[in-house]
Amino acid sequence: MKVCVVGAGAIGGYMAIRIASVGHEVS
Repeated sequence: MKVCVVGAGAIGGYMAIRIASVGHEVS
């Protein structure tokens, strides 16, 4: 699963870390 996080806010950054920790590719 590839995930693109739009926005560099605290919530976006937190979600990117959570998704990446599960093992999905985040860009």
